Amino acid sequence: MPERVEKTRPSEIATSSAASVARAGRRPSRSPSRQATATVATCAAMPSALVHAATGPGSRKSTERSAVQIGEVEPATRSPGLKASPSPAARWRAKTRWIQLSSSGKPSRSPKTQASTATSASGSASATASTARGHLRRSPAGSGVAAWPDSVTPLRSPRAPKTTPGSGRARARDGRLPGPMPRASDETPARRALRASARVALWTSLVATLAVALALDRFARPMPIADAAAIDAEQGLWQGVDFAAKPEVQLLQRLVAIDTSQPHPDEVAAAEFLAARLAAAGVRAEVERFADRRANLWAILEGDDPRALVLHGHLDVEPLLEDGRWRHPPLSGAIDGPWIYGRGMYDMKSLTAAQLLAFEALARSGRRPRRSLMLLATSSEETGSDTGTRRLLALRPDLVARMGTVLTEGGVVEGTGPRQIKYWGIEFAQKRFAQLSVCSRSRADLEAVRALLERDGRSAPRPRVEPAVAAFLASYGPSRGLGLYRELLAEPARLPLEMDRFERLTPFLRSLFQDEIVPFRLEPESDGGWRLDLAVHLLPSSDLDAVLAELLPGWAIAGLPSTPPELRGGGAASPLDSEVYRILQRRIAAHAPGVAVGPYFPPWTATDARYFRAAGLPAYGVSPFAVMASETTGIAKPDERMQLPAYVSGVELYRELVAALLD
Repeated sequence: MPERVEKTRPSEIATSSAASVARAGRRPSRSPSRQATATVATCAAMPSALVHAATGPGSRKSTERSAVQIGEVEPATRSPGLKASPSPAARWRAKTRWIQLSSSGKPSRSPKTQASTATSASGSASATASTARGHLRRSPAGSGVAAWPDSVTPLRSPRAPKTTPGSGRARARDGRLPGPMPRASDETPARRALRASARVALWTSLVATLAVALALDRFARPMPIADAAAIDAEQGLWQGVDFAAKPEVQLLQRLVAIDTSQPHPDEVAAAEFLAARLAAAGVRAEVERFADRRANLWAILEGDDPRALVLHGHLDVEPLLEDGRWRHPPLSGAIDGPWIYGRGMYDMKSLTAAQLLAFEALARSGRRPRRSLMLLATSSEETGSDTGTRRLLALRPDLVARMGTVLTEGGVVEGTGPRQIKYWGIEFAQKRFAQLSVCSRSRADLEAVRALLERDGRSAPRPRVEPAVAAFLASYGPSRGLGLYRELLAEPARLPLEMDRFERLTPFLRSLFQDEIVPFRLEPESDGGWRLDLAVHLLPSSDLDAVLAELLPGWAIAGLPSTPPELRGGGAASPLDSEVYRILQRRIAAHAPGVAVGPYFPPWTATDARYFRAAGLPAYGVSPFAVMASETTGIAKPDERMQLPAYVSGVELYRELVAALLD
């Protein structure tokens, strides 16, 4: 729609200007005609990008817009403006001037928009009135009146210029300076200090930005091609692989489907499944059954040496917990991407499957090994091995006489991926463990005991470092990623004597130097009372009575009935210079080049290896699965899962280890 244009006579403008001054209570400093002339001069001195100047009576056509009005040239210098196509240097000068004026007046529109819609700094009463009526006002040539469009509101109402304190210069109400910048000699000390501080802040921000950019370049640079290739190689381990068709995966799924979870495990069903598999391979297995569906199984392949290499595992697993909290049913063995889900995936049906497959491979080969091989699957490991390993060691001396070295669970692989392994540990020693229970009719009494042990249930570090701990740290310490831990663990004998160094260790590492009493949650009794179970973790040379007297004094449980503490397991550490250990270390190192392979001492976990060692049998905990350490935190929790590439590769590695130990 065409804009409506209303013309105003110069005399009306001058009269309106004088009237506005009179209403403001000020005496006009000059005549109306001189005021109009001064307005034209002031507008001409302002940037064309912000203000429209009238063309004046000498122009060729009063309705034509001059080069100044359309922003092609600067009004004062006649240099190319923002709308022209000047040289890059001229364009840069125009932009920097716009930035300078913007920082002063804070205009709300871009330079190009301002060029077509700006007004004079002082304005007039007539222009104000026409703006209020919503029309685009245009003054006749030479009137010196600025124009405002319908859709634009002036930044400031057109009043008399404002004087900046200390400068003596007139500043428009919108903050713009009508004249050139003041000389440095005209500035006050306060303004010079302000400018200096602004420069300091600017350069400081620039330096800080540069430092951040350098840090990002250092720590967030794009991944090298070699690392990208490694990632592609890892993805190739499972992408496009039909794991469900692999026999070892199908075996694991069938084992997971048998419900051997506590508190009511069907161990008989699992033992009979293993016996059927062994029979298909031509090996007779013996199954020992109990009334509550508990069971033990063993089978022997004869070799030249009757003292057998024992592949030991347990049939029971942790409780299922709530089925609804699982992504896949806990007994399904579901495959989802590169993972297989199910209870007991780590503890320990995956290792049981690897042991069975290694045993079957030797049975089907038809060769007689140098050493006999025994497969042993026992009961109730999760609840103390009362009907499992402890019973067999106590009541079956004929079977114990056939045992040589035992390979069981307990090995550790610390890594972030199949090819990023930090330490591959072979378990060779543990703490000794004792159990006792405290009972009471009052739950509050037991809660007080529990709170006491959670706060003070750890002894001071023992001044003597256990030989098994020192052997473990000598191999484990250099593999730490942080230089702090490498430094601290390089001299373990100093740690118990210098508390400032000792306190810098993680709780896991500190427990290698301490005895502990760990309280479990309270359990209700059938008579309405409560029971608090306690586990005492003892260093190999610690005395049980002395530790109880220190950490659980008599006054803490005075008047509360308790069971006598029972020490379970123990024995000396398995030798690190034995033939079995050297073969395990050498073969695993060949499987994972560049990875530190050495002994492992678990301070917080216990396996049936402690019972074999107490019986005088060397035992080693070995895990063949190169899984990420973060995945092992899902043991005994919902969504327990294992990487299928690591499982398949681990099954093959375990077969190689067993074959090497028998030859």
